[in-house]
Formats: sequence, C-alpha cells, structure tokens
Amino acid sequence: MKTFNLTIRTPLATAFNQEVNEFQIDTETGRMVVLPGHTDLIGSIVFSKVVIKFGDTVAKYYIKNGVLNVDRHHNSVEVLCMSADEASDVSLTSIQDYLAMINQKLANHESLSEYQIIFLKKEHFALKKQLDQMTK
Repeated sequence: MKTFNLTIRTPLATAFNQEVNEFQIDTETGRMVVLPGHTDLIGSIVFSKVVIKFGDTVAKYYIKNGVLNVDRHHNSVEVLCMSADEASDVSLTSIQDYLAMINQKLANHESLSEYQIIFLKKEHFALKKQLDQMTK
C-alpha cells in the first residue's frame, strides 16, 4: 500500500510524524483528502478536524490556525499550526470556557490591538466550528 510522510508541528512540539495512507483536512478553500501522489499544494487552515489513516488505524485531531504544505516531490505533507490536539483529549467544557473568555475579551476590546482583535475573531470562528462538530 502506498504511503506518504505526514508531519504536524506546533510551536511547542511535533504532534504527529508518520507514514500514512490518507489525510483529510479542511482548508479555507474547502475539505480535501490527500492521498499518495497528491499534487503540490499550499493551504491555509483556520480550524479543522483532521482524519489520518495509516494501516488499520485512524487518528483524529483538531487543528487551529495553520498552514498546509503538500510536497509531491518529497512525498510529504507538513502542517504547521498553533495547536494540534488529539480529538480524544478535547472536552466540550474546556472549549466552552475558552470561547466565553474570548467573547469577554472581544466585548472589552478597547485595550486590544487590531492584530489581537483579528486573532480573537478567528479563534472565535474556529471554536464555534469545533463546537458544532463536537455536538453533532
């Protein structure tokens, strides 16, 4: 069975680095499935639940704020993101608490820079999307 190397990195650690058969992800342009031999591609990620298939194993992660690079020449996919959490490690309560904190900061935005406001709005969007997926 054909494979490619998938690496998911955050500023703190490498969350995943292994040969895989299939990688499913949402970019800003839509949902995609990456298989061995996929054409070169660069994509932006605000939020995505990703599905990784390797052998008989399926791994699921939640990824926020990142960039996807598919490199056909090197038979690899690299995701650089701010956070990558295994789906089993994410609780509904922790997401709701974080969303409440973001809403509070956005409501009192006078002391925030334009960059901070934009970042928090993107985080808000990503968290709402994540909550929608988790409560389906």
